Amino acid sequence: FRSGLAVVSAILLNSIAGSIIDRFGTGVSIFPQSDGYFTCTVPVIVSPNFYSWVLQFGKRIEITAPADIRDGMKNLLSGVLENYR
Repeated sequence: FRSGLAVVSAILLNSIAGSIIDRFGTGVSIFPQSDGYFTCTVPVIVSPNFYSWVLQFGKRIEITAPADIRDGMKNLLSGVLENYR
């Protein structure tokens, strides 16, 4: 996966808005969506720690962009799934 600084967009359940603010600060822009979701775009250092942080939220968060960061998450999850087949 790509490492280093990236601007990442995601769609998230409203229930984890506090965690996003805790991690990225009160200046993060949160855009309400329908059905209890919001979107945000934040700068992150892409690393195994970033993917682990995202994974703690399970289905409550989905990386939407950029495509290579989204693909990095898919590849990580595919590898983990292989352990349980």
